[in-house]
Amino acid sequence: MPLLESAAVKRPVLCCLEILAFGVALVVGGATAVFAQLPIDPTATPVKNTGGWVYNMAQLMTVLGVLFLVLIVLGYMRFAPRFQRDESLRTVRAEPIKPGREPPRPHPGFPSPCRRIHAHHC
Repeated sequence: MPLLESAAVKRPVLCCLEILAFGVALVVGGATAVFAQLPIDPTATPVKNTGGWVYNMAQLMTVLGVLFLVLIVLGYMRFAPRFQRDESLRTVRAEPIKPGREPPRPHPGFPSPCRRIHAHHC
């Protein structure tokens, strides 16, 4: 069985020329990337670029969002039952109902809930 020979073994000069051409192309390609960069002027002063009116609108929307959030929290605290300061309403706690016993009767000083809420329906 004869040995197989590759193309590089048959033509060593052509193979070396291909490798040399690839290396030159790699160096030239890298050099074009280097020349494509912009030079930096060390004497130039930096300028703040905020994006113009879009940046100002973003700041305005942030301020309005915080304002609306504060108004919503204050409105909740104003109208939520837990935060009201009305002392005239007293909390009436019902005694627990125990199985096998008669339910507790309301105290004589308090009207029944039915008469207090729906006086005309009871």
